[in-house]
Amino acid sequence: MTNSETARNLVNGLARGLRWLAALIWAGSVYVWRCVLDAIGQARVGYVWIRTRKAEAGPAEVARIRARVRSQTETRWTAWRGEPPLRKAESRIAAGALAIVLVLIARAHFTPAAPAARPDAADALRGAARTRAAADETKPSDFGERITSAKPGEWVFDNTPLLAPERLGAWDDFKVGSPIVLDEPGRLNVLGVGTRYRLWYRGCRFMDDEYSCGDGYATSRDGLSWTRRPGPVFVPADPLDRDHLDMLSIVHGAGTYMLWYSVDADWVAGRRRATVRAASSPDGLTWTDRGVVHTAAVDGVRLPVSGTWDGQRFHLWIVDSQSAIDPKTNRFPPMQREGDDAIVHFTSPDGVRL
Repeated sequence: MTNSETARNLVNGLARGLRWLAALIWAGSVYVWRCVLDAIGQARVGYVWIRTRKAEAGPAEVARIRARVRSQTETRWTAWRGEPPLRKAESRIAAGALAIVLVLIARAHFTPAAPAARPDAADALRGAARTRAAADETKPSDFGERITSAKPGEWVFDNTPLLAPERLGAWDDFKVGSPIVLDEPGRLNVLGVGTRYRLWYRGCRFMDDEYSCGDGYATSRDGLSWTRRPGPVFVPADPLDRDHLDMLSIVHGAGTYMLWYSVDADWVAGRRRATVRAASSPDGLTWTDRGVVHTAAVDGVRLPVSGTWDGQRFHLWIVDSQSAIDPKTNRFPPMQREGDDAIVHFTSPDGVRL
């Protein structure tokens, strides 16, 4: 066989293949179109039936439309029923492939383009925090200069994060919050060197299936640049308390540091009410848990807490509900006219007995 004959046979084979493919696509398209017309006919019958239910059309009209649709369907599929079984199978396969192609085209056309990738916000915060921590603390910052030059009554805002979640794997790599700052000028020596400001905060770790929180600690000479302690200074002993640690409040008074922290409810574990717990410390670094000092009046509410020392007694303010459940009926009483939540004030000689 010469090269010309080989090329001619190849072209003829390719042409036959293209004709077969075109015929298959046409058969699949016709099959799909017949199915669409059948669906339209059935929808028309259903529409007329609905009109009958609303007394807008009579049974005779429904029967007439149904007979017409049945006749059109029989006519439409007469030629199909005479096709060989192999041809029917090919048409069904082609129709399925055609439907898939149409769905993919529609999806590509109507699906919005993915937004451009943006840098992770947490990574940006961590980077900014590390940059600030590495800066020379004795060097005055622009923020400090803006503070000294601000007019009386003018607020100065600095959007640079002072403390952000630490690197992945650290004890507070997920989030930080509930900051408490104490100003203790007595911690500076005669040369003005020391850590005047002390910061406690809630830090949380989230790695795999582990989620737990504790109290972190940082110090600062000027309130602008902070040095963070590597690990938490207080971690609740109960794992459920660590999982649901919420708000913090720390006060220095009566020769001790008092920490109050709220623990949210845990419905899965059967703890339906939030609590406020207390801890005490001689230096703000080593803490002793003092137990629960307050339990929420109702199920499921949070307990924001704030405290102070007036020189003689501790004062504690807690946001709690005024609508406690009636133990006799196990129901809520009617809500008071002024609303449900209220700020409740407690006093205590030791911060534990409210």
